[in-house]
Amino acid sequence: MGDYTNFQLADSGLSIWLEINIKINIETLIEDAEVQKVRFQSGKLFSQHGNHVSAIRMSFANLNNEEITLGLHRLKNAFLNQHSKLSQPRLMTT
Repeated sequence: MGDYTNFQLADSGLSIWLEINIKINIETLIEDAEVQKVRFQSGKLFSQHGNHVSAIRMSFANLNNEEITLGLHRLKNAFLNQHSKLSQPRLMTT
């Protein structure tokens, strides 16, 4: 998922921040991920003033290694769906 994301391990806590490529629409990514049965929160929810943040917050507190792996595969599918949407030619309307 390196084409779509970047992350750094936090010093503490049970969540990670995943920085999202600015070409990805986070709101539609959330929808695509929910279809894949993955849930996460938009970084906007954690902004002091509700500003757009090109990141998502993912918790791993209640997951075992198998569940984390499955979730990452499902999240990758959501990103691939976003990629296919970005690759589709857009129709010009007048």
